[in-house]
Amino acid sequence: DKRIVDWTNAQNEWKRREIVLKYIASKGDEHELYALILDNRFVHHHRSVTQVRMDLNIAERTFNRMQEKALWEAARIIPANVLVEK
Repeated sequence: DKRIVDWTNAQNEWKRREIVLKYIASKGDEHELYALILDNRFVHHHRSVTQVRMDLNIAERTFNRMQEKALWEAARIIPANVLVEK
């Protein structure tokens, strides 16, 4: 039973994060890129910075700046119970 509950909770968190990414992407061109970065780095693929920035043809400093903005944008929207503290 505990495994099923854990799996269901993980699925719900994942779906909420997908909804947040869709909302961010709907805000405009730059925000679409933010959503792509977050999706590739943290939601679906867990890819490295180098892999993602090479696919998007973005310089490293630009990518780091955009990723930071994307994370702040997501942090403003994501409910507190979904955020994971480090």
